[in-house]
Amino acid sequence: MDTNNHIEQLQAGRKAMQATGKSPRQVGYERTKKALHWIYAWGWSTPSNIELLVGGNKSGLATRLVRRGLIKRTRTESGGGHKEVPAYVLTLTNTGVEEVVRDIAREEDLLPYQADPYRINQALLRHDNMVQTATIKALLNGDITDYRTPAQLAEVSKAGVKQPDALWISQGEGFTHRLAIEIELSPKWNRHLDRTISAYVNALAGEERRFDQVMFISESPAIIDRYRNAFSPGRKYYFWKKDQQGNWVTNGSDTVPAEVSERVICQHVQPRY
Repeated sequence: MDTNNHIEQLQAGRKAMQATGKSPRQVGYERTKKALHWIYAWGWSTPSNIELLVGGNKSGLATRLVRRGLIKRTRTESGGGHKEVPAYVLTLTNTGVEEVVRDIAREEDLLPYQADPYRINQALLRHDNMVQTATIKALLNGDITDYRTPAQLAEVSKAGVKQPDALWISQGEGFTHRLAIEIELSPKWNRHLDRTISAYVNALAGEERRFDQVMFISESPAIIDRYRNAFSPGRKYYFWKKDQQGNWVTNGSDTVPAEVSERVICQHVQPRY
């Protein structure tokens, strides 16, 4: 360990706490609450995302919460063999869930938390980790004031309604802006693409408008161009159903309204290696 660097980190941490007027115990308590509520909302998280969220600067918060029996640390199948695929995931224990639920005042904010880390979809780890990291950075940068996870959105919407990867909320005096986030790592085709178009036409301009805008984010320029074209004004998309043989067939079509096109953002991001 670099002793001088460690001392500098400790001194910086003390100065930050002094500036807030809070004791180390108060700061630690708030960081613990923030971490537990984050994991509760997303289902799981990672040590690096928790450190980023609480501004701990490698404080070892996750390790301490494991020791206290509030969270579990489970190695993933890939073991972090790819950038942004976590080596470990953090989930709440039953005690951790109880700690979070104690703070929840409204019934609608309760979630059916799944505490088994082995039921996490390993195929989506990189995707879902990127969604969490992007949301934390948006919060820290002041780009948004709040967020909703797919689990939170599912609890308050109709069954079968498509949920975005995250909902970013910006609130100010007299306004609330709701931005749906979709991170796309692989292209959608045929009915899967059409269903996405149809879902967001309804969500952005339907009778029950749910979002003000949607942002599609991808590392692939081709995927970004695909969504930009898919949501161009007047672009035809199809509805699908199963025929008597159980095959998917088209069942009518519609076109993308100009007002929807204006509310779609397509953003290319550089991949991290």
